[in-house]
Amino acid sequence: MQSLKPVPVRPVYPTPPAGQHIQRAAWAAVTASLGGVGGRDPVATARHLYPGDEISPLVLQRAAVGGALTSVAGWASELAATATADFIGSLQPQSAMAQVIARGVVVPTGDFASVTVPSRTSVSACGWVGEAQPIPAAQFPLGPLTLTPRKAGVLITSTRELLQVTGGQQVFTQLLREVFGATVDRLYLGSAAASSAGLAGLLNGVASTPTEASAVGNLQALAEAVGGTTGSGEVIYIASPGLAASLNVRTDHRATILASTAVPANQLVAIDPQAVIHGINPVADITSSEEAVLHLEDTAPLNIATGGVMATPTQSMFQTSQVAFRLLTDLSWVKRSATAVAWMQPTVWEA
Repeated sequence: MQSLKPVPVRPVYPTPPAGQHIQRAAWAAVTASLGGVGGRDPVATARHLYPGDEISPLVLQRAAVGGALTSVAGWASELAATATADFIGSLQPQSAMAQVIARGVVVPTGDFASVTVPSRTSVSACGWVGEAQPIPAAQFPLGPLTLTPRKAGVLITSTRELLQVTGGQQVFTQLLREVFGATVDRLYLGSAAASSAGLAGLLNGVASTPTEASAVGNLQALAEAVGGTTGSGEVIYIASPGLAASLNVRTDHRATILASTAVPANQLVAIDPQAVIHGINPVADITSSEEAVLHLEDTAPLNIATGGVMATPTQSMFQTSQVAFRLLTDLSWVKRSATAVAWMQPTVWEA
């Protein structure tokens, strides 16, 4: 008698590489704006491009997230909620902070104005216990840390010709990863104060660590600065691409030294990854347009017209046959200790 295989109670979807759902959703949005295989509907386009992938279309729908129920066919919405965090975590090597985030504590913030996270303020230790003696009771005083999400986004423009050539998806995906990775690093590793639009950079208010006479001495000084007496004992160094490559070649150590274009040429940043809590809105906002008019400015964009004065340079996507792609998500972070981050800017990097 032939045995019958058990019928699965819910569909089984293949697991793509981390972060691929955002990339697929982004390409579906761009393809839809060009009137691609699924027409002008990005959700239909995603389903046509990636049959069997039930998560990427949900990223575009920004579906409400519910529990994973065996009786609900659309249970993949629960997996869609991790797409943004997975995408940010997959940005290595385009983003040094992606590796720091992966080793830290990540809290999904959703659409909340703020999220309060409990954090220990001190640790009490227990000890030996004598026969028939009471066991010491450890105390873990908790203090509140508040994550305040702020909107972060990237805007990418591309010609129709580039998107429609063979390999256009790979080119666009790489561009998206590079631009968003650089954006994450620039926001995290800045020194600007908090504003109504954005959070304070991790280096805001942090004084430079005194330099030493050698590269190894500088690394040790920064490690001690972020470790202190309450750190995790782990440290990640971030430097400009040139300095990171030079330190990895010239110093005999096992330090993790990452490269980032957000760090000035002669600066070295050290971070205790366990000392920073990251808040990420798990649902991204993905949009594309072939009709938008943009101010092509990457540092201080303006409204197209203010008081009769036009921002320059501006460009019409429709007139120039280009596509504008926009990705928005909410990011936030908070330090668990005052020594979570340290930096220095020495003039000597001899081994």
